[in-house]
Amino acid sequence: MKVLVIGHPEAVLGFSLAGVHGQAASTVDEVNRALDDALASKETGIVLVTQDVAAMIQPRMDDLKLHSTIPLVVEI
Repeated sequence: MKVLVIGHPEAVLGFSLAGVHGQAASTVDEVNRALDDALASKETGIVLVTQDVAAMIQPRMDDLKLHSTIPLVVEI
């Protein structure tokens, strides 16, 4: 199971230094596309979404935080 981070470029870079792959996103479309890809992946177990990026899609994040199991979506 892999951990994936979705967030602003600096956060993704920081996580990559610790060996965590990520997807930089700065628009609503990019965030939704990255999240769709992560949710469709059978290898991803945990999706970390930075707070600033999660704020762009707050209703979807609220739903995912309550109902996602695999992968688990966590706002950081």
